[in-house]
Amino acid sequence: MADRVPYRACEHAFPRRNVNSRKPPARSAPEADASCSAFLPNTVAPIVVAATLGIPLAILAEAGISFLGLGVIPPMPSWGLMISESIPSMRAHPHMLLPAVVLSLTVLAFNFLGDGLRDALDPWMKR
Repeated sequence: MADRVPYRACEHAFPRRNVNSRKPPARSAPEADASCSAFLPNTVAPIVVAATLGIPLAILAEAGISFLGLGVIPPMPSWGLMISESIPSMRAHPHMLLPAVVLSLTVLAFNFLGDGLRDALDPWMKR
């Protein structure tokens, strides 16, 4: 037992050469196959989740800046601008709350989309 070498994690990538053999060493798989089989499945889910969480963040940032009056010019539509213009008449006209409701539903929809895609694409969730 003293002559056994402990298992190496990278044994498949760097096989030991048999000095007694006259055969050429075996070739490993191409680098593209290794990257597609090992790295790609583990990186798709975080990239998709980051993208789908970045969209609501951008929507909320634009709406917040427009709500403060620092965003787009008033003829251009913006949820933040619509919400800020509807605040004075919200008690008399409750339907003016609609832009805030639509903004909230859009952000929630993108968050649920990102969560669903993460569940569908994450290889660790399938095990």
